[in-house]
Amino acid sequence: ILEQGQLIQIVDEVDGVYRLARASGFILADSSQLVKVSAPQERSCQLEGMMVIMKQQKEKMEAQLQELKNSISELSSEIEEEQRASPTHPIITDVIDDIMITPRKSPSPHDNMAIVTPVPQSPREVIVTETNIASVSEIELMDSHATTSPEQPPGSVS
Repeated sequence: ILEQGQLIQIVDEVDGVYRLARASGFILADSSQLVKVSAPQERSCQLEGMMVIMKQQKEKMEAQLQELKNSISELSSEIEEEQRASPTHPIITDVIDDIMITPRKSPSPHDNMAIVTPVPQSPREVIVTETNIASVSEIELMDSHATTSPEQPPGSVS
């Protein structure tokens, strides 16, 4: 039995049940019966309290992770649905003659690569500005990198 004025080291509280440090037991009380007077005095109590906080953070992060997984699943389903429909824009267009293109670098005649220029405000659309590759199927389009390389598998996008 506890008496008024005693100091106790509490690790955690859930619905009026206070867990004591070093797994010494529990106390049932309401907030008017206990007064916080200081931080934990013993290192074990400090560590147990930190572990409780970390477990709460872990549970919160796991819930957030589940939300992200659900969002990814929804987006995957939406992508599959969109890909079953006919495209609204061509994946590769005809040559655009009236656009000014400034290549980032010129390929060496010994390089088997294409120079691409990103389209402003469209991180995934690029314009092929120069190539010494015979077939379009060999060109690997990359996002914000200016050159493409045939070392990557066909169809890959960085």
